[in-house]
Amino acid sequence: MTKKITALVLVLAVVVCCFSACALTPDKKILGSWKDSTGVVGLEFKEGGVCKISGNAAAISSALSAFSVDSEGTYTIVKDEATKEYHLTLNFNFVISVKLEYVITDISKDVLTFTSVDSGKVYSFVADNGTTTSSAPASDSSASDSSAAA
Repeated sequence: MTKKITALVLVLAVVVCCFSACALTPDKKILGSWKDSTGVVGLEFKEGGVCKISGNAAAISSALSAFSVDSEGTYTIVKDEATKEYHLTLNFNFVISVKLEYVITDISKDVLTFTSVDSGKVYSFVADNGTTTSSAPASDSSASDSSAAA
């Protein structure tokens, strides 16, 4: 009887370890299509660090106020070990090269919220067509304002 209980506990421990090792990280959670609440801008994140912005690019940065086109760029997500926050960097080449930096404050199955490092402005997006997966916060910090940028 003791051997059966010990074996069961070991099997459960292995299963728990497997699930925790397979937990989705923000670079996996962000994959898919997102749109702001007004439908003005869409973001799509693909494997390999490729992203696409569609609609009015000014909706995620005043630096992009002149651009209202579909454009493909790159993205990176890096965890700041000191703050435990995940930083999202977007790079686009329009007429000029533009680098945008954000802190991800929430990333779940249905919501992506990030804050501009430069302005402190909060941007919120919802999953488009439910193409994202998972539902855990990206960091310990939370957004102070979850409204979408206009």
